[in-house]
Amino acid sequence: MPRCYDCKTDHPPEAFYPGSCGGRRPGGRCKECCKAHQRKYRAQLKATGKQQVRDKAYNLKYHFGITIEEYNRLFAEQGCKCPGCGATENGVKDRAMPVDHDHATGEIRGILCTACNQALGHVYDNIERLEGLAAYLRRHQLKQAAKSMRLIA
Repeated sequence: MPRCYDCKTDHPPEAFYPGSCGGRRPGGRCKECCKAHQRKYRAQLKATGKQQVRDKAYNLKYHFGITIEEYNRLFAEQGCKCPGCGATENGVKDRAMPVDHDHATGEIRGILCTACNQALGHVYDNIERLEGLAAYLRRHQLKQAAKSMRLIA
């Protein structure tokens, strides 16, 4: 039976995550020690603030092919605010503003707050739908204003 090099205990092979060699032999740590090691490692990263930076860097590179430096430059070019609503902070605790991109081409359009980014997603980036919704809201506001005026008069 293989021995875990952390707890120094013999375990059956299924108590290990598959290691190198295409999973034919167990790794060095048993599953329980591996989980404990990961918890400790993540706690250290979180305590130093490196986890969030590392995750953001990975996600930007993986999903959009840009670095944190490119993200920051793009955000600075748009005045460090959401071009949709003018918000300077995301509104979602501890989260950077998301990258807005065209789902058809993958082209990055800018950095939006979460609310504006989700609004675009809900209307499928359709300008006519957005204009229709804006007209709908204007009509409703006019009706509300007319009601208010009748109540006052």
